[in-house]
Formats: sequence, C-alpha cells, structure tokens
Amino acid sequence: AWPMPTTPSQPCASQTQAVRCRYTNNNNGHEGGGLMNDQAAPFFSVVMPAYNRHKLIAESVGSVLNQTFTDFELIVVDDGSTDNTVEILEQIDDPRLTVLKQTNAGPGAARNRGIGVARGVYVAFLDSDDLYLPWTLQTYHDAIAANDQPGLIISHANDFHHTGELTTINQESMQVHHYDDYFKAADQNFWIGASVVAVKRDVLLASGGFNNAKVNQEDCDLWLRLGNTPGFIAI
Repeated sequence: AWPMPTTPSQPCASQTQAVRCRYTNNNNGHEGGGLMNDQAAPFFSVVMPAYNRHKLIAESVGSVLNQTFTDFELIVVDDGSTDNTVEILEQIDDPRLTVLKQTNAGPGAARNRGIGVARGVYVAFLDSDDLYLPWTLQTYHDAIAANDQPGLIISHANDFHHTGELTTINQESMQVHHYDDYFKAADQNFWIGASVVAVKRDVLLASGGFNNAKVNQEDCDLWLRLGNTPGFIAI
C-alpha cells in the first residue's frame, strides 16, 4: 500500500537533521552518539517498524528520505530481525535516519519504541513494506496548516504489485475533509492503516500509544482510543 495524498509540492525552506543514533538493545544503550537536545525539533517524526525486511527496507526508507518536504526525522525500529535488515540500514548514510534495535516484541511495541524518542510536532507512520509518494509529507504539512493543526490526520492508499505501476499517479489539487473528531466521521467508513496516519505527538503520548501485545489490529485499537481527539482530517 502506498499513501498517496495529492497536492502540488513545494520544498520546505527549513531543514532539521537529527544526529544518527544506533540503539543496540532494549535498555537504551547506544553507540555512535545521541540526539542533541539543542537542535530544533523537526515538524515530522516518521516511525517505521521493521522485521526481516531485507528485500524491501532500502526502498521504503528511500521513499521517506527523498521527500520534497525536508523538515523531518526518520526513526526505524528493527524488531529483532534475523536476516540482514540491520546491516542494510547501517549502510544508509543520512543524518536524518535513526536506527533502533530491540528483541522481537511486535509492531505495536516497535512503534512505541520509536515514539519514545520522536521529537517531531507530528508523528507519522510508515510500515517497512510500504512507500511514500515524494510529496506525502508536504501534503500532510499543507493540510495541517490549513486546518488548525488537527490531532489526527489520515490520507489514502493505493495497492500495487510493482513500483512501475505507480508512474501513473500524478499530483493533483488537495481535497481535505474536516471533522470535529474521528467519531464524528463514523458514517464515512474511512479505512485507516498505519501507513496513512499522522498524529500530533502530544496527543499520541497522552493516549499511551499502541498496544504492546502481539495482537492483530493493534493500530485500529489506537485509532479508536483517539476517536474523540479534537480535529480529524481525511485527505
């Protein structure tokens, strides 16, 4: 699935870069430095859980690092991969990328690990078998700015089997549906997968984040708990 909000994109004038940091275990031990407290917080933190994704991880990460909107950090949480996912990530030299490693605990716990170190005003999610269109974060930013900084934002996704199929997707005028909260949009039957969502970080922290248990639909559980958060937009 490919989140595909559509709007003409303009590069952001500012760029915030996070110091790269590799966590080696669940105890927050790290090597190679840490995040500097005196850096300005990025607008977005993109959190990506990964488990045995050596065939896809480079392309998924690349789709974030190649965004036209540049004020973001990308936090990839390796959830105990047994293949060479981590080795591939270590070869990506970009200061906006932070790689965390933990023993296998499931996607909810992995996302929560990333949320715990995220510094962005908003936290967006992308699974490691999904891709962003180049203008995804720019669209999110423009929609947020035009709609009084809503607590919960969703876009929509396009299913594909080969990336060549995506060449037919063009940027178009952005259409945004605004609601008081997610529950007020219940009759619209919006599909919400983790890869099409951004949440205001303070709202996300107050909610307690994802269910840490290894259960199906852990993301749907969170969306329901965010159901009465003020401000919901669907792009």
